[in-house]
Amino acid sequence: MNVARTLAVVAVGALLTTTAAAGVATAGAHGTVLNPAFVSEAIEQEDGYEAIRNATLSAVEESVPASAGTTEVDAGAVVAEAVDRQYVRNQTEANVDRLYAYLHGERADPGLTVDTRPVKDDVAAAVAGEVANASLATLVAESGTELRDPVNVTLLERMTSGPAGYEAARATVRDEARERVLDAAVDRALGNASDDRLLSLAIDDYDPDDYSEAEKDRLIEEHEDEIRAALRQYLSEERSDEIDARVDEELDAVRADYAGRTAEDPVENASLAIQTTVAAGLTTDMDYGTFRERLDADRERLGEAVGDRAEQRLDQELPDRLDLTREMDAGTTQRLEDARTAVTWLDRLPFVLPAVGALLLGLLYYVTRSVPTVLGTAGAALVAGSLPPYLALGFVRDRAAAALGGADATSRLAIGLVERTLAHVGAVSLAFTAAGVLLAAAWLALRYDLHEKLGGGGSNEPRIA
Repeated sequence: MNVARTLAVVAVGALLTTTAAAGVATAGAHGTVLNPAFVSEAIEQEDGYEAIRNATLSAVEESVPASAGTTEVDAGAVVAEAVDRQYVRNQTEANVDRLYAYLHGERADPGLTVDTRPVKDDVAAAVAGEVANASLATLVAESGTELRDPVNVTLLERMTSGPAGYEAARATVRDEARERVLDAAVDRALGNASDDRLLSLAIDDYDPDDYSEAEKDRLIEEHEDEIRAALRQYLSEERSDEIDARVDEELDAVRADYAGRTAEDPVENASLAIQTTVAAGLTTDMDYGTFRERLDADRERLGEAVGDRAEQRLDQELPDRLDLTREMDAGTTQRLEDARTAVTWLDRLPFVLPAVGALLLGLLYYVTRSVPTVLGTAGAALVAGSLPPYLALGFVRDRAAAALGGADATSRLAIGLVERTLAHVGAVSLAFTAAGVLLAAAWLALRYDLHEKLGGGGSNEPRIA
Protein backbone atom coordinates (compact mmCIF):
# COMPACT_ATOMS: atom_id res chain seq x y z
CA MET A 1 0.00 0.00 0.00
CA ASN A 2 1.55 3.28 -1.10
CA VAL A 3 1.68 6.44 1.02
CA ALA A 4 -1.35 8.06 -0.62
CA ARG A 5 -3.49 5.02 -0.03
CA THR A 6 -2.23 4.79 3.54
CA LEU A 7 -3.11 8.40 4.22
CA ALA A 8 -6.52 7.84 2.65
CA VAL A 9 -7.13 4.82 4.89
CA VAL A 10 -6.08 6.84 7.97
CA ALA A 11 -8.30 9.76 6.98
CA VAL A 12 -11.31 7.55 6.30
CA GLY A 13 -10.64 5.66 9.53
CA ALA A 14 -10.64 8.91 11.50
CA LEU A 15 -13.91 9.89 9.89
CA LEU A 16 -15.36 6.48 10.66
CA THR A 17 -14.23 6.84 14.29
CA THR A 18 -15.98 10.18 14.53
CA THR A 19 -19.07 8.68 12.92
CA ALA A 20 -19.00 5.78 15.38
CA ALA A 21 -18.71 8.16 18.35
CA ALA A 22 -21.60 10.21 16.96
CA GLY A 23 -23.57 6.99 16.52
CA VAL A 24 -23.02 6.04 20.17
CA ALA A 25 -24.19 9.47 21.30
CA THR A 26 -27.17 9.46 18.94
CA ALA A 27 -28.30 5.95 19.86
CA GLY A 28 -27.82 6.74 23.54
CA ALA A 29 -29.81 9.97 23.30
CA HIS A 30 -32.68 8.50 21.30
CA GLY A 31 -32.95 5.64 23.75
CA THR A 32 -32.98 7.91 26.81
CA VAL A 33 -33.34 11.67 27.02
CA LEU A 34 -35.05 11.98 23.62
CA ASN A 35 -37.51 9.20 24.40
CA PRO A 36 -40.61 10.31 26.37
CA ALA A 37 -41.35 6.71 27.39
CA PHE A 38 -37.87 6.43 28.96
CA VAL A 39 -38.32 9.72 30.83
CA SER A 40 -41.75 8.74 32.16
CA GLU A 41 -40.46 5.33 33.23
CA ALA A 42 -37.42 6.90 34.92
CA ILE A 43 -39.63 9.36 36.81
CA GLU A 44 -41.79 6.46 37.96
CA GLN A 45 -38.91 4.25 39.07
CA GLU A 46 -36.96 7.09 40.70
CA ASP A 47 -40.09 8.13 42.62
CA GLY A 48 -39.99 11.47 40.86
CA TYR A 49 -43.75 11.79 41.06
CA GLU A 50 -43.38 12.52 44.76
CA ALA A 51 -41.29 15.60 44.04
CA ILE A 52 -43.76 16.74 41.37
CA ARG A 53 -46.66 16.03 43.73
CA ASN A 54 -45.08 18.14 46.48
CA ALA A 55 -44.69 21.07 44.10
CA THR A 56 -48.29 20.68 42.93
CA LEU A 57 -49.54 20.50 46.52
CA SER A 58 -47.75 23.74 47.39
CA ALA A 59 -49.34 25.51 44.44
CA VAL A 60 -52.87 24.22 45.05
CA GLU A 61 -52.91 24.59 48.84
CA GLU A 62 -52.41 28.34 48.46
CA SER A 63 -55.74 28.49 46.63
CA VAL A 64 -57.75 26.39 49.09
CA PRO A 65 -59.50 28.12 52.02
CA ALA A 66 -57.44 27.71 55.17
CA SER A 67 -60.22 25.81 56.89
CA ALA A 68 -62.86 25.61 54.16
CA GLY A 69 -65.36 27.14 56.56
CA THR A 70 -64.50 25.24 59.71
CA THR A 71 -61.33 24.30 61.58
CA GLU A 72 -62.62 20.75 61.70
CA VAL A 73 -61.58 20.47 58.03
CA ASP A 74 -57.85 20.08 57.46
CA ALA A 75 -57.23 21.87 54.16
CA GLY A 76 -53.83 20.21 53.78
CA ALA A 77 -55.31 16.74 54.20
CA VAL A 78 -58.11 17.53 51.77
CA VAL A 79 -55.72 18.72 49.06
CA ALA A 80 -53.34 15.81 49.68
CA GLU A 81 -56.22 13.42 49.09
CA ALA A 82 -57.23 15.18 45.88
CA VAL A 83 -53.69 15.55 44.45
CA ASP A 84 -52.92 11.86 44.57
CA ARG A 85 -50.15 9.95 42.80
CA GLN A 86 -52.37 8.89 39.88
CA TYR A 87 -53.40 12.48 39.17
CA VAL A 88 -49.77 13.66 39.24
CA ARG A 89 -48.72 10.78 37.01
CA ASN A 90 -51.42 11.51 34.43
CA GLN A 91 -50.56 15.21 34.31
CA THR A 92 -46.81 14.57 34.14
CA GLU A 93 -47.01 11.96 31.39
CA ALA A 94 -49.30 14.19 29.32
CA ASN A 95 -46.88 17.12 29.64
CA VAL A 96 -43.87 14.94 28.84
CA ASP A 97 -45.60 13.69 25.68
CA ARG A 98 -46.52 17.24 24.59
CA LEU A 99 -43.05 18.59 25.35
CA TYR A 100 -41.35 15.86 23.33
CA ALA A 101 -43.80 16.32 20.49
CA TYR A 102 -42.68 19.97 20.45
CA LEU A 103 -38.98 19.10 20.62
CA HIS A 104 -39.37 16.63 17.76
CA GLY A 105 -41.20 19.22 15.66
CA GLU A 106 -44.62 17.59 15.87
CA ARG A 107 -46.36 20.62 17.43
CA ALA A 108 -45.85 24.38 17.42
CA ASP A 109 -45.64 24.99 21.19
CA PRO A 110 -44.55 22.97 24.24
CA GLY A 111 -48.15 22.83 25.54
CA LEU A 112 -47.10 22.56 29.19
CA THR A 113 -50.37 22.78 31.12
CA VAL A 114 -51.95 21.37 34.28
CA ASP A 115 -55.62 20.42 34.27
CA THR A 116 -56.87 21.47 37.70
CA ARG A 117 -60.51 20.45 37.23
CA PRO A 118 -60.06 16.98 38.75
CA VAL A 119 -58.39 18.58 41.77
CA LYS A 120 -61.16 21.12 42.25
CA ASP A 121 -63.86 18.47 41.94
CA ASP A 122 -62.07 16.19 44.38
CA VAL A 123 -61.41 19.03 46.82
CA ALA A 124 -65.07 20.01 46.89
CA ALA A 125 -66.14 16.39 47.44
CA ALA A 126 -63.46 15.83 50.08
CA VAL A 127 -64.41 19.00 51.96
CA ALA A 128 -68.05 17.92 51.95
CA GLY A 129 -67.04 14.50 53.27
CA GLU A 130 -64.83 16.00 55.96
CA VAL A 131 -67.68 18.23 57.11
CA ALA A 132 -70.08 15.30 57.16
CA ASN A 133 -67.74 13.47 59.53
CA ALA A 134 -66.80 16.44 61.67
CA SER A 135 -68.05 17.16 65.15
CA LEU A 136 -71.53 18.68 64.94
CA ALA A 137 -70.99 20.89 67.98
CA THR A 138 -67.81 22.36 66.51
CA LEU A 139 -69.30 22.77 63.04
CA VAL A 140 -72.23 24.76 64.39
CA ALA A 141 -70.17 26.73 66.88
CA GLU A 142 -67.66 27.78 64.18
CA SER A 143 -70.10 28.38 61.38
CA GLY A 144 -70.33 32.09 62.13
CA THR A 145 -73.86 31.87 63.54
CA GLU A 146 -74.84 32.76 67.09
CA LEU A 147 -75.89 29.96 69.44
CA ARG A 148 -78.93 30.94 71.47
CA ASP A 149 -80.42 29.40 74.57
CA PRO A 150 -81.20 26.65 75.09
CA VAL A 151 -78.87 25.40 72.33
CA ASN A 152 -75.21 25.21 73.35
CA VAL A 153 -72.17 23.10 72.50
CA THR A 154 -72.56 20.73 75.46
CA LEU A 155 -76.19 20.12 74.65
CA LEU A 156 -75.39 19.36 71.01
CA GLU A 157 -72.85 16.76 72.06
CA ARG A 158 -75.35 15.07 74.39
CA MET A 159 -78.12 15.06 71.80
CA THR A 160 -75.97 13.35 69.19
CA SER A 161 -74.48 10.78 71.58
CA GLY A 162 -77.43 8.40 71.26
CA PRO A 163 -81.10 7.92 72.26
CA ALA A 164 -80.34 8.13 75.99
CA GLY A 165 -78.34 11.33 75.62
CA TYR A 166 -81.03 12.77 73.35
CA GLU A 167 -83.80 12.14 75.89
CA ALA A 168 -81.63 13.44 78.73
CA ALA A 169 -80.95 16.66 76.83
CA ARG A 170 -84.64 17.12 76.09
CA ALA A 171 -85.46 16.58 79.78
CA THR A 172 -82.77 19.05 80.82
CA VAL A 173 -84.09 21.75 78.52
CA ARG A 174 -87.67 21.23 79.68
CA ASP A 175 -86.62 21.23 83.35
CA GLU A 176 -84.64 24.42 82.86
CA ALA A 177 -87.61 26.03 81.12
CA ARG A 178 -89.90 24.93 83.96
CA GLU A 179 -87.53 26.44 86.49
CA ARG A 180 -87.58 29.73 84.62
CA VAL A 181 -91.38 29.69 84.42
CA LEU A 182 -91.67 28.90 88.13
CA ASP A 183 -89.21 31.66 89.02
CA ALA A 184 -91.24 34.13 87.01
CA ALA A 185 -94.49 32.89 88.60
CA VAL A 186 -93.01 33.20 92.09
CA ASP A 187 -91.86 36.74 91.31
CA ARG A 188 -95.37 37.64 90.15
CA ALA A 189 -96.93 36.07 93.23
CA LEU A 190 -94.58 38.00 95.52
CA GLY A 191 -95.66 41.20 93.87
CA ASN A 192 -99.38 40.44 93.79
CA ALA A 193 -100.06 38.60 97.11
CA SER A 194 -100.77 40.50 100.31
CA ASP A 195 -98.27 40.61 103.14
CA ASP A 196 -100.57 38.55 105.30
CA ARG A 197 -100.89 35.86 102.64
CA LEU A 198 -97.14 35.66 102.20
CA LEU A 199 -96.40 35.52 105.93
CA SER A 200 -99.00 32.81 106.41
CA LEU A 201 -96.91 30.61 104.12
CA ALA A 202 -93.83 30.92 106.34
CA ILE A 203 -95.20 31.37 109.90
CA ASP A 204 -97.42 28.78 111.59
CA ASP A 205 -100.56 30.12 113.29
CA TYR A 206 -99.92 33.52 111.80
CA ASP A 207 -102.30 36.20 113.08
CA PRO A 208 -102.16 39.48 111.13
CA ASP A 209 -103.43 41.43 114.13
CA ASP A 210 -100.30 40.58 116.09
CA TYR A 211 -97.98 42.60 113.83
CA SER A 212 -97.66 46.14 112.64
CA GLU A 213 -97.05 46.99 108.98
CA ALA A 214 -93.39 47.70 109.69
CA GLU A 215 -93.00 44.35 111.45
CA LYS A 216 -94.69 42.61 108.55
CA ASP A 217 -92.23 44.13 106.07
CA ARG A 218 -89.32 43.03 108.26
CA LEU A 219 -90.71 39.49 108.60
CA ILE A 220 -91.23 39.18 104.84
CA GLU A 221 -87.61 40.15 104.25
CA GLU A 222 -86.37 37.71 106.91
CA HIS A 223 -88.49 34.82 105.60
CA GLU A 224 -88.13 35.52 101.85
CA ASP A 225 -86.44 32.20 101.05
CA GLU A 226 -89.09 30.24 102.95
CA ILE A 227 -91.88 32.23 101.31
CA ARG A 228 -90.42 31.62 97.85
CA ALA A 229 -90.03 27.89 98.52
CA ALA A 230 -93.63 27.70 99.73
CA LEU A 231 -94.90 29.62 96.70
CA ARG A 232 -92.89 27.36 94.34
CA GLN A 233 -94.35 24.26 95.94
CA TYR A 234 -97.87 25.66 95.87
CA LEU A 235 -97.60 26.71 92.22
CA SER A 236 -96.07 23.35 91.23
CA GLU A 237 -98.80 21.34 92.91
CA GLU A 238 -101.90 23.46 92.64
CA ARG A 239 -101.29 25.22 89.34
CA SER A 240 -99.18 22.60 87.50
CA ASP A 241 -101.36 22.69 84.38
CA GLU A 242 -100.86 26.44 84.06
CA ILE A 243 -97.10 26.05 84.63
CA ASP A 244 -96.89 23.28 82.00
CA ALA A 245 -98.77 25.46 79.54
CA ARG A 246 -96.35 28.32 80.12
CA VAL A 247 -93.39 25.89 79.66
CA ASP A 248 -94.88 24.80 76.34
CA GLU A 249 -95.29 28.43 75.33
CA GLU A 250 -91.66 29.18 76.14
CA LEU A 251 -90.40 26.14 74.22
CA ASP A 252 -92.66 27.06 71.30
CA ALA A 253 -91.12 30.54 71.34
CA VAL A 254 -87.62 29.04 71.25
CA ARG A 255 -88.55 26.80 68.32
CA ALA A 256 -90.19 29.69 66.46
CA ASP A 257 -87.14 31.86 67.07
CA TYR A 258 -84.83 29.29 65.47
CA ALA A 259 -87.28 28.41 62.70
CA GLY A 260 -87.48 32.01 61.59
CA ARG A 261 -83.74 32.56 61.23
CA THR A 262 -82.22 32.47 57.74
CA ALA A 263 -79.09 33.81 56.09
CA GLU A 264 -78.00 34.63 52.56
CA ASP A 265 -74.72 32.75 52.91
CA PRO A 266 -75.38 29.07 52.08
CA VAL A 267 -72.95 27.81 54.74
CA GLU A 268 -74.49 29.93 57.48
CA ASN A 269 -77.97 29.04 56.29
CA ALA A 270 -77.17 25.32 56.43
CA SER A 271 -75.81 25.76 59.93
CA LEU A 272 -79.02 27.55 60.95
CA ALA A 273 -80.99 24.62 59.55
CA ILE A 274 -79.04 22.29 61.87
CA GLN A 275 -79.80 24.52 64.82
CA THR A 276 -83.49 24.61 63.83
CA THR A 277 -83.56 20.81 63.81
CA VAL A 278 -81.85 20.75 67.21
CA ALA A 279 -84.36 23.25 68.60
CA ALA A 280 -87.24 21.18 67.23
CA GLY A 281 -85.80 18.06 68.84
CA LEU A 282 -85.55 19.84 72.17
CA THR A 283 -88.95 21.49 72.16
CA THR A 284 -91.28 18.96 70.51
CA ASP A 285 -92.09 15.29 70.91
CA MET A 286 -89.82 14.36 67.97
CA ASP A 287 -88.35 10.89 68.49
CA TYR A 288 -84.63 10.20 68.20
CA GLY A 289 -84.90 8.37 64.86
CA THR A 290 -86.64 11.29 63.18
CA PHE A 291 -84.18 13.70 64.76
CA ARG A 292 -81.19 11.78 63.39
CA GLU A 293 -82.70 11.60 59.90
CA ARG A 294 -83.31 15.34 59.79
CA LEU A 295 -79.93 16.07 61.35
CA ASP A 296 -78.06 13.85 58.88
CA ALA A 297 -79.81 15.60 55.99
CA ASP A 298 -78.84 18.99 57.44
CA ARG A 299 -75.23 17.90 57.91
CA GLU A 300 -75.10 16.72 54.30
CA ARG A 301 -76.49 20.08 53.21
CA LEU A 302 -73.84 21.86 55.27
CA GLY A 303 -71.12 19.68 53.76
CA GLU A 304 -72.31 20.46 50.24
CA ALA A 305 -72.44 24.18 51.05
CA VAL A 306 -68.91 24.18 52.45
CA GLY A 307 -67.71 22.08 49.50
CA ASP A 308 -69.31 24.54 47.07
CA ARG A 309 -67.64 27.40 48.93
CA ALA A 310 -64.25 25.69 48.57
CA GLU A 311 -64.89 25.04 44.88
CA GLN A 312 -65.94 28.65 44.30
CA ARG A 313 -62.81 29.83 46.07
CA LEU A 314 -60.74 27.54 43.88
CA ASP A 315 -62.54 28.76 40.75
CA GLN A 316 -61.66 32.32 41.70
CA GLU A 317 -58.02 31.67 42.48
CA LEU A 318 -57.20 28.60 40.39
CA PRO A 319 -58.15 28.42 36.68
CA ASP A 320 -59.34 25.16 35.17
CA ARG A 321 -56.05 24.88 33.34
CA LEU A 322 -52.68 26.30 34.34
CA ASP A 323 -50.69 27.31 31.25
CA LEU A 324 -47.11 26.76 32.30
CA THR A 325 -45.83 27.71 28.86
CA ARG A 326 -47.19 31.25 29.18
CA GLU A 327 -45.56 31.66 32.57
CA MET A 328 -42.09 30.91 31.19
CA ASP A 329 -39.66 33.79 30.99
CA ALA A 330 -37.92 34.74 27.77
CA GLY A 331 -34.74 32.88 28.73
CA THR A 332 -36.55 29.59 29.31
CA THR A 333 -38.50 29.96 26.06
CA GLN A 334 -35.27 30.57 24.13
CA ARG A 335 -33.60 27.57 25.71
CA LEU A 336 -36.55 25.39 24.66
CA GLU A 337 -36.30 26.71 21.10
CA ASP A 338 -32.57 25.97 21.07
CA ALA A 339 -33.24 22.49 22.39
CA ARG A 340 -35.83 21.96 19.68
CA THR A 341 -33.30 22.93 17.01
CA ALA A 342 -30.74 20.52 18.48
CA VAL A 343 -33.28 17.70 18.70
CA THR A 344 -34.32 18.31 15.11
CA TRP A 345 -30.73 17.69 14.00
CA LEU A 346 -30.42 14.69 16.28
CA ASP A 347 -33.57 13.26 14.72
CA ARG A 348 -31.85 13.39 11.35
CA LEU A 349 -28.66 11.70 12.49
CA PRO A 350 -30.09 8.14 12.62
CA PHE A 351 -30.60 8.48 8.87
CA VAL A 352 -27.52 10.55 8.10
CA LEU A 353 -24.89 8.59 10.07
CA PRO A 354 -25.55 5.17 8.47
CA ALA A 355 -25.45 6.84 5.06
CA VAL A 356 -22.18 8.59 5.92
CA GLY A 357 -20.76 5.36 7.30
CA ALA A 358 -21.75 3.44 4.18
CA LEU A 359 -20.26 6.15 1.99
CA LEU A 360 -16.98 6.10 3.91
CA LEU A 361 -16.79 2.31 3.73
CA GLY A 362 -17.47 2.45 -0.01
CA LEU A 363 -14.78 5.09 -0.42
CA LEU A 364 -12.36 2.96 1.61
CA TYR A 365 -13.02 -0.05 -0.58
CA TYR A 366 -12.66 2.08 -3.70
CA VAL A 367 -9.25 3.29 -2.51
CA THR A 368 -7.90 -0.06 -1.25
CA ARG A 369 -9.89 -2.67 -3.19
CA SER A 370 -9.39 -4.83 -0.09
CA VAL A 371 -12.24 -6.32 1.96
CA PRO A 372 -9.92 -7.19 4.90
CA THR A 373 -8.71 -3.58 5.01
CA VAL A 374 -12.29 -2.32 5.03
CA LEU A 375 -13.21 -4.74 7.82
CA GLY A 376 -10.12 -3.94 9.86
CA THR A 377 -10.49 -0.18 9.52
CA ALA A 378 -14.22 -0.31 10.33
CA GLY A 379 -13.58 -2.52 13.36
CA ALA A 380 -10.83 -0.26 14.66
CA ALA A 381 -13.02 2.81 14.12
CA LEU A 382 -15.92 1.26 16.01
CA VAL A 383 -13.71 0.33 18.97
CA ALA A 384 -11.96 3.71 18.96
CA GLY A 385 -15.24 5.56 18.76
CA SER A 386 -17.11 3.59 21.45
CA LEU A 387 -14.66 2.23 24.00
CA PRO A 388 -13.28 5.58 25.27
CA PRO A 389 -16.81 6.94 25.95
CA TYR A 390 -17.57 3.77 27.91
CA LEU A 391 -14.39 4.12 29.95
CA ALA A 392 -15.24 7.77 30.69
CA LEU A 393 -18.73 7.00 32.04
CA GLY A 394 -17.56 6.53 35.62
CA PHE A 395 -15.89 9.94 35.65
CA VAL A 396 -18.94 11.59 34.08
CA ARG A 397 -21.23 9.90 36.59
CA ASP A 398 -19.18 11.12 39.55
CA ARG A 399 -19.01 14.68 38.25
CA ALA A 400 -22.76 14.74 37.60
CA ALA A 401 -23.53 13.38 41.07
CA ALA A 402 -21.31 16.07 42.62
CA ALA A 403 -22.96 18.82 40.58
CA LEU A 404 -26.51 17.63 41.25
CA GLY A 405 -25.90 16.39 44.77
CA GLY A 406 -28.66 17.10 47.28
CA ALA A 407 -30.99 15.38 49.69
CA ASP A 408 -34.21 16.75 48.19
CA ALA A 409 -36.44 14.71 45.90
CA THR A 410 -35.67 16.86 42.83
CA SER A 411 -31.91 16.28 43.15
CA ARG A 412 -32.45 12.55 43.61
CA LEU A 413 -34.62 12.47 40.49
CA ALA A 414 -32.01 14.37 38.43
CA ILE A 415 -29.21 12.06 39.58
CA GLY A 416 -31.37 9.03 38.84
CA LEU A 417 -32.07 10.26 35.29
CA VAL A 418 -28.36 10.89 34.68
CA GLU A 419 -27.40 7.45 35.97
CA ARG A 420 -30.03 5.71 33.86
CA THR A 421 -28.96 7.67 30.79
CA LEU A 422 -25.28 6.85 31.31
CA ALA A 423 -26.14 3.20 31.88
CA HIS A 424 -27.94 3.09 28.53
CA VAL A 425 -25.09 4.91 26.80
CA GLY A 426 -22.71 2.38 28.34
CA ALA A 427 -24.75 -0.49 26.93
CA VAL A 428 -24.74 1.11 23.49
CA SER A 429 -20.98 1.72 23.73
CA LEU A 430 -20.35 -1.93 24.57
CA ALA A 431 -22.55 -3.03 21.68
CA PHE A 432 -20.57 -0.82 19.28
CA THR A 433 -17.30 -2.08 20.79
CA ALA A 434 -18.42 -5.69 20.42
CA ALA A 435 -19.32 -5.05 16.79
CA GLY A 436 -15.89 -3.50 16.24
CA VAL A 437 -14.17 -6.49 17.84
CA LEU A 438 -16.11 -8.85 15.60
CA LEU A 439 -15.12 -6.87 12.52
CA ALA A 440 -11.51 -6.85 13.69
CA ALA A 441 -11.70 -10.60 14.20
CA ALA A 442 -13.09 -11.00 10.70
CA TRP A 443 -10.21 -8.88 9.40
CA LEU A 444 -7.69 -11.12 11.17
CA ALA A 445 -9.40 -14.22 9.85
CA LEU A 446 -9.24 -12.97 6.29
CA ARG A 447 -5.75 -11.53 6.57
CA TYR A 448 -4.22 -14.72 7.89
CA ASP A 449 -6.53 -17.12 6.07
CA LEU A 450 -7.69 -18.57 9.37
CA HIS A 451 -10.81 -19.96 7.78
CA GLU A 452 -8.68 -22.00 5.36
CA LYS A 453 -6.26 -23.09 8.08
CA LEU A 454 -9.08 -24.19 10.32
CA GLY A 455 -10.44 -26.08 7.34
CA GLY A 456 -7.11 -27.87 6.93
CA GLY A 457 -5.74 -26.10 3.91
CA GLY A 458 -3.87 -23.02 2.86
CA SER A 459 -0.46 -21.62 3.52
CA ASN A 460 1.04 -20.60 6.84
CA GLU A 461 2.43 -17.41 5.27
CA PRO A 462 0.44 -14.28 6.06
CA ARG A 463 -1.31 -12.65 3.13
CA ILE A 464 -0.42 -9.05 2.39
CA ALA A 465 -3.55 -6.84 2.15
